[in-house]
Amino acid sequence: MYVYLDESGDLGFSLGSTKFFTIAFVIVENPLLFRRCVKNVKMKYNIPQDVELKGSSTRQTIKEDLLRRLLKLDIEIHAITVKKASVESRLRTDTNILYNYIVGLSLVGRILEEPKSSRVIVEVDKRITSVTSGFNFNDYLKYKIWYEAERQDLDLHIHHLESHQTYAIQGIDVICNSIYRKYSSKNDKLFDIIRTKLKSDKRLFFGK
Repeated sequence: MYVYLDESGDLGFSLGSTKFFTIAFVIVENPLLFRRCVKNVKMKYNIPQDVELKGSSTRQTIKEDLLRRLLKLDIEIHAITVKKASVESRLRTDTNILYNYIVGLSLVGRILEEPKSSRVIVEVDKRITSVTSGFNFNDYLKYKIWYEAERQDLDLHIHHLESHQTYAIQGIDVICNSIYRKYSSKNDKLFDIIRTKLKSDKRLFFGK
């Protein structure tokens, strides 16, 4: 399976930081169809190849068109959103630990659901946040899956890609931002389009 992952918001706690932080990923079995949806939307609206589709800045009608196309594919979407105002003070001083926790509750758990000897290809935006001191994103995932969970049978590959050159990363950027906006601005119009493909929409620190 292919996994495309992105994030919206930030993990800072200054006055100018976002109030929420979302990580979302999409599971696809046929990456060609996913990438083709993004490519076709860009061609339809005459968007140059080197100009990104961005959830934060692309025109609403274009994002709606893309999400409706993706809705027709055999995909599953997973997300986890943090309400930062309720994050404990000790986690605010080391956001790498918080990031680890978020990834562990979402991406790691889903990968571990795969059958024995599955091939798993994880592709993330090259700008993705690094995790824990002493671990980078790749090492953290491999440690959690191969050693802590003892799933060395999983053929795990992790790629960091330039978003402006990668249709799949632009697609998950729009998906992730659509989920993030549901919480950050209470705008669920785009979220509603993909709701039926959402297999998990976890909320962290919302109960405090």
